[in-house]
Amino acid sequence: MNPSPSMAIVGAGPSGLVFAQLLEVHGITDYVVFERDPSSAPGPWQQGGSFDLHGPSGQEALKNARLFDAFNSVYTRWDASRGRDAPEIDRLQLRQLLLDSVEASKIRWNHEVSSVERKESDPPGSKDNGYTIHFTNGSSVTKCRLIVGADGAGSKVRPLQRQMVVQQTSDGTYRVYFGLRVPETFYHHRSGSAVAKTEVVRQMLLSLDDFYASWAPQLKAIIANAEGPFRAWLLYRMELENTDWKRAVAPGVTLLGDAAHVSTPFVGEGVNCSMYDAVVLAERILQHCGGVSSLTNAPTVRLEKALASYEEDVFARGRDLVRRSTESEGMLFAEDAAELLLQAISGANGA
Repeated sequence: MNPSPSMAIVGAGPSGLVFAQLLEVHGITDYVVFERDPSSAPGPWQQGGSFDLHGPSGQEALKNARLFDAFNSVYTRWDASRGRDAPEIDRLQLRQLLLDSVEASKIRWNHEVSSVERKESDPPGSKDNGYTIHFTNGSSVTKCRLIVGADGAGSKVRPLQRQMVVQQTSDGTYRVYFGLRVPETFYHHRSGSAVAKTEVVRQMLLSLDDFYASWAPQLKAIIANAEGPFRAWLLYRMELENTDWKRAVAPGVTLLGDAAHVSTPFVGEGVNCSMYDAVVLAERILQHCGGVSSLTNAPTVRLEKALASYEEDVFARGRDLVRRSTESEGMLFAEDAAELLLQAISGANGA
């Protein structure tokens, strides 16, 4: 495998893998996906929940990547999604579908980025963009024409574009979710096994007025009877003013998905927006640098035009996503959240 591919995709999540498959569809093969997970085997942090993929975004991305037929063979349409074009797919099923689409040799596992270093002495417009990607395993790659940061909320690529601050906000089983505004150490500092931690958290949720002690018995019974284990799932979002950056700051670098516009999941569109990012970026690269199987010979000015055009689109969609998810977050954590939610549902159903 080429130790210095013309394109480095950092992160093997939905947006990074869809982008890789789109490159393959269009004959661009000189890329490598770098992923921090030790292997393709799913870890416990990747399990739980499902994605509803929307027609104009998530499904459109799969169609462009020639994966829609495979999606149709595994998705489940729950009753809640009837009447709208948003079939659901298990998180792990989507991950496996996307992994199966990308050649195994194109993904380097156990490559967590520790830093991305820029060589400031390179002349403007140089085809060697002067970046070195360092990994925690001690390896590194250099001279990538394009670095695509698809590495999520804690992106190590993002600081190259702008110092964006991410603000923390709060198989056949049923999962119960509780939205809590608590310190980050609420769960992870607790000692003992997962079972012991679960029981400590369960008693805390049921006994303290700050949580659910004063709630109706029928609702408390859900907490009391849930088998566990309890798992903390930290949620992050950007502020609106941090959802864009200046193109000239880091030539040859751009962002996809949560790395570009991480939001809380309260409008159910994060993965859809992320996958559609990949569609737009691939389209812009083909439009401005088309006809090549590698970016090695693409003129820098054309590559920069492609990235600028992509980012104009992603900024608008990212701001809209963050704005709407933040508004929904405020509604769901309000004192009268139940009433506000019922009003929103009634309005959506035309009641």
